[in-house]
Amino acid sequence: MPFILVMDILGCLVTKAEEEGLLQPLSSKPLQHRISLYADDAVVFFHPRENEILTVLSILNLFGEASGLKTNIQKSIVYPIRCGEEELITLHDRLPCELSSFLCKYLGLPLSLKKLSKNQVQPIIDRVADQLSGWKADLMTRAGRRVHVQYVMTCMLIYLAMAVDIPLGSLKALVTGTGNLATFLVPGTWEQSRSSSVKS
Repeated sequence: MPFILVMDILGCLVTKAEEEGLLQPLSSKPLQHRISLYADDAVVFFHPRENEILTVLSILNLFGEASGLKTNIQKSIVYPIRCGEEELITLHDRLPCELSSFLCKYLGLPLSLKKLSKNQVQPIIDRVADQLSGWKADLMTRAGRRVHVQYVMTCMLIYLAMAVDIPLGSLKALVTGTGNLATFLVPGTWEQSRSSSVKS
């Protein structure tokens, strides 16, 4: 709890900087979050302008001096979003860290400026499907299978859907594909579907 309270101060500092006009609004539409915090990971959104870069660096330095949680800028990564050539030069000159590009991963999720393709989402869909690997569904009660799907696999998909527009084809394959959700939930079909998959 103390760690969460301390990290919340960083969010308050960023919000205060925006209220004071040190950080300009990101969009004409009001955005609720300029900073994302999870454990010791932080994502800060700002305009690629020299004054805003210096403001963000000052906030991180101030927070580090006060809390002892100092940011290693050299190990940070900047992902420009629709930046022009001059803006990229400004970022490169003012930030002593790596400049990269999308597609990237954050908290295990693939993030992109464009809609992800089925192939890009497939590794995560496969991880969800792997929850079924090795399970002897016929040895579980129907209620047990339902609970496993509802509270384990569904949570994984919801987590993915919070940040990614999952292609319909990927969801359909997970639900109806051989050896997946459909056969896992229906009694007596799991081992049969696995055998059919091996023979084919």
